[in-house]
Amino acid sequence: MRIVFIGTGEIGVPTLRALQNSEHELVGVVTQPDKPVGREQKITAPPVKKAVLADPLKASPARTCNRLESKIAKRLNRSVRLGRT
Repeated sequence: MRIVFIGTGEIGVPTLRALQNSEHELVGVVTQPDKPVGREQKITAPPVKKAVLADPLKASPARTCNRLESKIAKRLNRSVRLGRT
């Protein structure tokens, strides 16, 4: 199965690791952009992004949902629509 993982926090990292080590094909990871954290407002990557960058899977940021859909569709070689609320 081809999977796109969507998550940001530390709680998502074990699931991401399990997917990376499974027989499924992880074709993309979607997470929040880097944000200022702490008193000094140091720009910090979310835990899921750090986990992805530690793995050979290429990480390329998408600024909008439309770009994200096109990146995923290109990787999957088919049309993709993300649910929006």
